[in-house]
Amino acid sequence: MLSRATCLIATLISAGSALSSCHGDVIVEVQDVTLAAGGSGFVDVLISADAADAVESFFLSLVITDPNSHAVNGALEFDIEANQPNISTDASYVLFGDSFSYTVDRDYDVDPLTLSVDDFSVSGTGTVLSATKKLLARVAITHTLIGAASNAWGNSFTIGDDSLTAFYDDLGNPLTISGSSTLSGTVYIATPEPSSLLLLGAGAMGFVYRIRQRRLSQRLADAT
Repeated sequence: MLSRATCLIATLISAGSALSSCHGDVIVEVQDVTLAAGGSGFVDVLISADAADAVESFFLSLVITDPNSHAVNGALEFDIEANQPNISTDASYVLFGDSFSYTVDRDYDVDPLTLSVDDFSVSGTGTVLSATKKLLARVAITHTLIGAASNAWGNSFTIGDDSLTAFYDDLGNPLTISGSSTLSGTVYIATPEPSSLLLLGAGAMGFVYRIRQRRLSQRLADAT
């Protein structure tokens, strides 16, 4: 990793030579998220840098894993491509105003556990990164229940980089991904709060009570 001072010295020494730029390290952060059992949501991936640098293009590759074998209770998958949001018009998107084509593909619709995202700038000069976090991707995920919802409460899955992710500057030089990056995030299946469980229980009791009342009314009507 090169510091700002080192970059400045190298630039002065190499003025007029083939060396055109110095790079900091790209910092990638896959956010954690909580879903309801059988629910859907989004995972945000953020990007920043430890020194001023410009990213011209990127390829982000993500994979869902189930480290604790929770798939017996429910499966987590990337949503179908039609439900993947286009964030190129979001002002927080790293290539906002300079996006050629923000493309999200669920591995060509073959594998619901892998996803690729890519884009490159129209200007050819890219976007200067800084310590301020920008939105790199927002991907849709969905949890499909297997059996009762309560079986999936507290389960977790991992969404992480599968080592194919890459970033490039305006000259096509690869940018280094910082070791301080968080290249995987956790998707938690929420366990309802005790108050929510009480409400669910009260609702179930009310439903049972109404059924019993109907049966009793029917019996009285039959008896008369």
